[in-house]
Amino acid sequence: MSEDTDIEQDAVPYEDVAYGNDIKPVVLSEKVKYKDLCYDGQREFVFEYFEHLSPDLKVGCFDIFILYHDDDYKEVNKFRTDLSNIKLSNGRQIQAVLSNGEELISLAGDSSNFLKTCDDKDLIRNWRIIAEASRSVGFIRDPTSTGTGFRVGSKYFATARHVVYSMAATNDIIDIRKLRSRKCYVEFEYLSHNQKQNPENLFHFTDIVYENVDLDVIILQLREENNKSFPPPISLISEIHKGSLLYIISHPNGLPQMSDPKIELYQLKKDDVKNSKEWAASKGIEIQNEYSDIENKDKILFHCASKHGASGALGIMVDKRSNEPHGVLMLLRGYPNFLYENISFTDADKTNFLIVEQGVLLSSVYDDMKSQEKYNDLVEDINDSLHDLDNIDCK
Repeated sequence: MSEDTDIEQDAVPYEDVAYGNDIKPVVLSEKVKYKDLCYDGQREFVFEYFEHLSPDLKVGCFDIFILYHDDDYKEVNKFRTDLSNIKLSNGRQIQAVLSNGEELISLAGDSSNFLKTCDDKDLIRNWRIIAEASRSVGFIRDPTSTGTGFRVGSKYFATARHVVYSMAATNDIIDIRKLRSRKCYVEFEYLSHNQKQNPENLFHFTDIVYENVDLDVIILQLREENNKSFPPPISLISEIHKGSLLYIISHPNGLPQMSDPKIELYQLKKDDVKNSKEWAASKGIEIQNEYSDIENKDKILFHCASKHGASGALGIMVDKRSNEPHGVLMLLRGYPNFLYENISFTDADKTNFLIVEQGVLLSSVYDDMKSQEKYNDLVEDINDSLHDLDNIDCK
């Protein structure tokens, strides 16, 4: 960079510009000086050398290029907002672009006025992976309630245990006769409100093959019918890789299937629960067991759009190294419990207590099954439908 460069001058050109795998030298004429690149001069410069730029960089002129990690997006976006409020000596705004290594996102300048305040752009590749996973997700229902779940193994359906308990419990025990009723079933491929129910997508249950009260997970065997194939199972189960994107696929309130993108994991802080309980008590709200089991290490906290009927939803991870969905969690609940009651809170109120969702890690469920001999056949069956589970790189 020239010593004459002023911090308020426009974008400084590089002497070498990358184009694909080649480096094409850009030779500047003597009349082009860094300090002379005022706004109009910059436009002329960019117009002359624009064709040499990599396609990802063809977003016009910019002053600042920020390479960021997905985990830091919120902080980077705030920094971008602060930058956009700075006026240069010539009266224009600072122009900046962000890149997470895959996408280039222009976040300032003339075009920034048209951007959403929440930048949730996503790769089409990611949505194709999500669409593949969505075929494994269905909603379980009976005449009184609904929940979400997903296919595993050759003929099984996994969901939250409390969903099945609410449908088929008698004297605190899940009644297998109620579960086998024709009124209790799972439906797949429910995608729109006006969709006619297709019998080909409906399946009933024959048995409970796995349940764990502490993990709040149950796996049900689906009834096999002639000339009727089960939807595909989730074919990868893994731990959550740092930096990978997470999505929740669910049927909240028995509605058509939805995807909640880019789920944010939450790290529980020391006084979160204590402060929340104190605030609830000050409002006269019953706080007993409102945050029970929140520190369970087999479960994980995150923020998503949770509603009744989403329990049992599949959480998938989209990893840059794989073109398949990785099943990583099952949505179980939201904290605190009183948010599900008929109590209304203002947005200001909601900043005074911890609101967070919890799911069980599928790797923990799998490890629990492997640790008990009685589930050997189930583990073997699920293994048969998984792709190199033991060779997944979780680092």
